[in-house]
Amino acid sequence: MNFLLMYSGKNGQTKKIILNIYKYLINKEKKCKIKKITFNENKDKKLLLYDKIVIGAAVYYGNFQYSFLKYINQNVRYLNNIPTAFFGVNLLARKKEKNTVQTNFYMKKFLKNTLWKPKIIDVFAGSLNFKNYKWYEIFIIKIIMQISGNKININQKYEYTNWKKVQEFSKKVGEL
Repeated sequence: MNFLLMYSGKNGQTKKIILNIYKYLINKEKKCKIKKITFNENKDKKLLLYDKIVIGAAVYYGNFQYSFLKYINQNVRYLNNIPTAFFGVNLLARKKEKNTVQTNFYMKKFLKNTLWKPKIIDVFAGSLNFKNYKWYEIFIIKIIMQISGNKININQKYEYTNWKKVQEFSKKVGEL
């Protein structure tokens, strides 16, 4: 089995999740080949060289990155012809009532507006590491977190990802 793992993210948490899935698949599927890439390409005919594809993408300021959306739209025919899995990463998913595909605004919006139909879909909470942000981004994040009732310390890193949930997703991907 040839797996292709892809991710779209800027601050490292989506990549960290992909690497966790990669480790699981390598341990369970000894013959799988996994290539980690980002979305710098346009139409990618090499996708058909893979038996299964897993894609992870992070939300920034309420949207998935344009390069990710463009990549999906340009390759939707290929993606719908093989087993695929998709996960989104966003801070909204840190809340219990917003951590499923059915309850997460960003996931519902994406799935409503895409022709891509992954067989497995999930959403994971991301992280906050203020060292990755510019001063005005920190200001905006602090306001958003205060409005939602969360006190934060900008000198601390917050990781909200539920790793047990990532392992469950990995298991489903291995069974695709």
